[in-house]
Amino acid sequence: IYKVGGGPELDLDRAAAGNARVVGAERETISSLGLDDALEEILVTLPEQYHLLHWVPNELNQFLFFVLDRDGSNLAVARQRLATAAAKLSA
Repeated sequence: IYKVGGGPELDLDRAAAGNARVVGAERETISSLGLDDALEEILVTLPEQYHLLHWVPNELNQFLFFVLDRDGSNLAVARQRLATAAAKLSA
């Protein structure tokens, strides 16, 4: 796990562990539905935050995790930047 940020209001270790469980549950769901597909992105909306997980292309177990303040962020721009960063990591 590579971490940037965090602080008293956000424990990145706990967030990473929780998101790993979310990812596992979604993968199980995709498998149980018989879908021949892969995760690209997961968005979790909270009253004050967006939690955005975006997969690194061609890397089954690598994803980027952004936490955004809902009041001060632009979700569309964040998604674009995450996709760009993920693509650079897979190059």
